[in-house]
Amino acid sequence: MERLQAMPSSIGNQLREILIIQKVSTQIFIQAGLAKRLYLQAADDCRQWLDSMEVLILAKQIITVTGDTIIDPCKEITFKAGGGTNYIWTPSNQVDCLDPPCSLVRLKSNDITQFTISSPGPCVVPAELSLSISQIREDIYLPNVFSPNGDNINDLFLPTVNCELMTSYLLQIYDRWGNQLFESNDKHKGWDGRSQDRFMIPGVYPYIVHYEIAGAGKKMKKGEVTLVR
Repeated sequence: MERLQAMPSSIGNQLREILIIQKVSTQIFIQAGLAKRLYLQAADDCRQWLDSMEVLILAKQIITVTGDTIIDPCKEITFKAGGGTNYIWTPSNQVDCLDPPCSLVRLKSNDITQFTISSPGPCVVPAELSLSISQIREDIYLPNVFSPNGDNINDLFLPTVNCELMTSYLLQIYDRWGNQLFESNDKHKGWDGRSQDRFMIPGVYPYIVHYEIAGAGKKMKKGEVTLVR
């Protein structure tokens, strides 16, 4: 008996083609149930043949992935794959494998929105993973107006930081000619509307915020804030 690694339909098609070329009529019987044996019967005008062969039927592997596909930019994002053996994540440079088969991964950045997850083997159905950034919560919020008039109400231009995982922060304020008026790497220190102890006139002032969140990479936000008195 010959042991083959193929599906019964492909074996039957190959044998049928060979026997038809030899002008021999053929009948193929697959044993019912879970047995992996293929029976073949052939005959011409004078002779009959009956034989069987053992067939290895490969099971289909369907890859599955679990995890929240709506990304909170302030949290560490992990996903777990199942249904296969060793896992291949594409693009691979966007994940850290947390176990040897790479079934559990952590996202390096939330800039990527699409993954394909597969596993070695001839009968593997890969999984597709689509990601989106949460619109409910921002990692950092910057107001568009403040009034540094000494009444202790909205006197500072101070970003609100929601991420406990923020590892670096830099706020820079400029005038309309591009001169830097203020800089701070302390996320709890805001701008009071002064530059070199001189009160700035009411108007619109551009700002840039550079920051980094663990597991989400470096980010930058630009905008303008209106100073009123």
